[in-house]
Parts: sequence; C-alpha cells; structure tokens
Amino acid sequence: MGRYKIFKLKELSNTITKGTTAKQFADSGINFIKIESIMSRKSLSSKKSYISKIEHENYLKRSILQQNDILFSIAGALGIVHIVQDKELPANTNQALSIIRLSNKNDTEYVAWFLETNKIKKIISELKSIGAQPNLSLEQVGNFNITYYEDKKSRDFLVRLMNSIEDRIETQNKIIEDLKLLMKRSIDSLLRSKLQAKNIELRQLLTERKDKNKYALSVFSVAVEEGVVNQEEHLGRSFAAKDTSNYNIVKYGDVVYTKSPTGLFPYGIVKQSFNKEDVAVSPLYGIYEPKTMAVGNYLHYYFLNPINTNNYLHPLVNKGAKNTMNITNQRFLDGKIAFPESYIESLVGFLSSIKTKFDFNVKLLEKYQLQKKYLLDNLFI
Repeated sequence: MGRYKIFKLKELSNTITKGTTAKQFADSGINFIKIESIMSRKSLSSKKSYISKIEHENYLKRSILQQNDILFSIAGALGIVHIVQDKELPANTNQALSIIRLSNKNDTEYVAWFLETNKIKKIISELKSIGAQPNLSLEQVGNFNITYYEDKKSRDFLVRLMNSIEDRIETQNKIIEDLKLLMKRSIDSLLRSKLQAKNIELRQLLTERKDKNKYALSVFSVAVEEGVVNQEEHLGRSFAAKDTSNYNIVKYGDVVYTKSPTGLFPYGIVKQSFNKEDVAVSPLYGIYEPKTMAVGNYLHYYFLNPINTNNYLHPLVNKGAKNTMNITNQRFLDGKIAFPESYIESLVGFLSSIKTKFDFNVKLLEKYQLQKKYLLDNLFI
C-alpha cells in the first residue's frame, strides 16, 4: 500500500468534543442521538429521541452535529462508530454524553474505518482493564495512533473496499429480515385462511421424553434466533454443571421448551432441534418427541411467533419470585393450538423451503462478516 505515517487522532481532527447529558426528553423537538440509536456506521434506529428547544438552547447548543462528523462511543458499549449523514440533520442535532464527536480535517471515512480496526479494539481493551468502569476520556481517544498512508489513492482504495463489503452486509441483513417476515406472515396467513385448522391439545402431538444424559453428551442451550445450539459455540463457554448425568437428552426432531423469560417471550421459548446427533440440555428444559417430524416442524414455526407463544403459555404458567416459571413438563402439554392436520405436509414443506433459504443466507452473512474482520485486521496496519 506504500509509505505511511503515524498520527494521533487529535492531529487529524479539527475538534474532538464530548456530548452532554439530556435532563429531559420530549415527544418532539431537537434530535438527540444516544448510543442505542446507532445501528451501524451509516444508519440510525428509526426510533428517535428528542429534547425540547429550551433545553437545547440552555444546555446542548454547543454540541450541534455537522454532516460527516464521526461519533464514537466512550461509555457502556465502547468503540461504536457512526458517520453523521445529511438526512439525520433536519434540525440542530445533539449527541449524548457517552459519545465523542470528531470533526475531521479530511478523510472522514478512512479515519472512521480505522476506528473499527482490531488495533483500536486492543487499545480499548487495555484501557478498560485499568479501571472498573468501561469509560474512555477525550484525551485517551485523542491519543489513538492512526496509520495514515501518504498516498491518497491508497486511502481511497481502502475506503471503497470497506464500503463495498459493508454495503453487502447491510443488503444481506435486509434479505434475512425479509425472510423472517415472510415466514411469520406465511404461517399467520395460512392459519387465518379458509383451510380448516382444528384446535387440539398439544399432548395429542407431543410425548414427553425422559431420557437422561448417561453418556456425557455435549451440552446445548436454546436461543431465540439460533434454536438448539452448542453452549460453547454460542456463548463462548459452557455453563453446565460438572456432573451432567441428570441432564435431559434431546434427539433429532425433538421439541424443546425453555422455562425462562427472554425478550419478546416472557414465558419462555419453544424450538425444534435440527441437530443430527443426540445432545444434552439443562434438566430445567422440557423435552418432547413429536408425533411425526412434520408435526415438530409445524410447532417450531408456530412458536416462532411471540404472539402465538405467549397466548399459548400465558394460561399455563404461574410466575414465581424472581420471574421464575412455575410449570411442569406435563402442564406444558395441556393447552390447545390451531393445527391444520389436512394440509400439514404442504404447509411444512413450504415453510421449510423458506427456512433453507434463510439458513443459507445466515451462513453467507457470517462469511461476509469474517471477510470484513480480515480486511480490517490486515489492511489497516
């Protein structure tokens, strides 16, 4: 890439300023950007925050953002990068105290990309280890070393390359979200259609499995998006007890019910296992063998919808102290669901085809993300 120099970030910036604290938010008024507002380096959440004009004039006017400013989070989730776009500035816009504003002399996108490199992440990690609170100061950020290629063509090439992979990742995320929505709308639409679906008890479709983990099988967890997944691969470590002989065995096609609240599923989640090998899960989970594989598939798709899940579980679950779920494995089977017996095979086949495409695109996204990481770690020396 040619010759380069090392500059402090403050040497490449016109100004480095800290945001301010909003004392009170409003339903409308002046835009106010918080860390949770930042979705990516070039997009914000559709859910906006506002402050009143009076508060803006009295406290926040000094932190008005300009197009192409770089926002960099310095508290909580450190190192989030965002470039301010013109469309985000319909009126005076301010950033939160936990965000630093960098107004660059030039090469805004190059500097923004460098702030996402592993080199900067290592610096942040070292600074975090010094103090108890994950915070960065203006001085620490201003003293970040930035590798700056002397040849502008080299800098521009890196920016174009990184922008192209980032655009592809955003497109891939949109494809995945569209497929999720298609799956949800498909099952909702089919259940509301003229094709008849009978209300039947879940125990007519599922039988509790009580096999225990006698053979020290790998321990898996259940996640909202990923389903039944290996604990170490999904969470980075195992949270299992030393002795897992009392853990439940899950076989291919089994339906698993987790009795713990999460996000949009306050009564737990229901997933089918697509792992070809037998696995072990916590004894707190309910494990059920479906009448057929297609029945298990249908229940998996049915309970993807949080409304379906919550409507089914709400009458069956008693919430105890500390939000614990008081429901036995047999009690879980007492509720009724809409079951389209006459067209279950065709419905499951259609939904499975969407899931196959969804899984393919998730793997493709992972490859793009790995490619982005490789480029950031190896091109920005």
